[in-house]
Amino acid sequence: MNTTRARRATRTTPVATAHGIVRFARHHLSLTGARTVHTPQVTATAAALQATVTEQGLMCLAAPAGAGKTFTLHTVLDQHPAWHAVRLLPQPQARPADLRHSLHRARDLPGRPPKDPGTSDDLIRHTLHHPLRLLAVDEAHQLSASCLEYLRYLYDDPHTRIALVLASGSHRLRALRTTAMLASRVTCWHDLHRHPRLPPLLEDHRPGPARRPRPEMGPRQLPPLGHPHPPRHHPARPHRPRRTPCPPHPPPGDAVTPHPPPSPPRPEGPHHDSEWSPTWPPRRDLTLSPITIVVTQRDEQDYMRLAFAAHQPRHGRLTVHPTPLARNGPYLAHDLIRALGKHLPLPDDDHDLPGWATHTDRSWRITAA
Repeated sequence: MNTTRARRATRTTPVATAHGIVRFARHHLSLTGARTVHTPQVTATAAALQATVTEQGLMCLAAPAGAGKTFTLHTVLDQHPAWHAVRLLPQPQARPADLRHSLHRARDLPGRPPKDPGTSDDLIRHTLHHPLRLLAVDEAHQLSASCLEYLRYLYDDPHTRIALVLASGSHRLRALRTTAMLASRVTCWHDLHRHPRLPPLLEDHRPGPARRPRPEMGPRQLPPLGHPHPPRHHPARPHRPRRTPCPPHPPPGDAVTPHPPPSPPRPEGPHHDSEWSPTWPPRRDLTLSPITIVVTQRDEQDYMRLAFAAHQPRHGRLTVHPTPLARNGPYLAHDLIRALGKHLPLPDDDHDLPGWATHTDRSWRITAA
């Protein structure tokens, strides 16, 4: 192990939460005077983080409980201030509003976090535009699907320049791998294991004396009792084949067919009152406007990049990036206003959002104008 670059393990690290900035100790034991040493695991993690920042990618750091995942992440981030790391610690069952509040406080934005999600995202995206920042989320396995969707929204946005790191436990890594929005965007799956040279007693971080198994006891074996109980032998039940219901016999004279006969082809045009049959006014073109729906099974990021590249308002092409998980109402109209290059007035302590911003009909009229 390389001990030339040792650092104190008792330093505190500021982490943004939904309730404000909280300073946590690097190591949960808080050992006085302890110093850290660089192991091959820490060096490999630093190299993976450096590649993630260079590629502006998404990295998932996984490790079992007690292996030093959080300690390694904060130690490497403190040694690289040029990454401009933004550290988040979401609470269990967090909502996207909690992530917005955490980012608002982590970027030291003035005032209180706006209640309007679109306005809050405008401020956050503006602060994440320049320079390139590393967004580190600890305990990411506690995030819900809505929070992961919000992180994907920030990562895919063309106005933000961020590299994303999700620190998760190994017991929940499968849940992150099966998430389509992450599996198609993660550029590095890094596993952090315990150091192989550490003795088993040092790996146990729980307080109290370490428990060693007795030599006369095998694994998963109860200690011997004074009066052993006689073993009980249960007679094996005879195997009975499972009865399958017999198909009913066809009546005499009918031919047995393996499949039902094919249905006759339906005539063109609507033939039922419940089907859609549009009516057009006179002197109007009967051709419908072309609408194309692109469905991606794994939510690939390439489709998002193509959509953002097609955004050219001067030529009549708009790409709208809707505010994630916003309620119904004027929010889509506000997203159209932002796609046109305009923004809603920012609220402050003395002035709130204008009255039309909360009115659906007026918001859509202003957007159409």
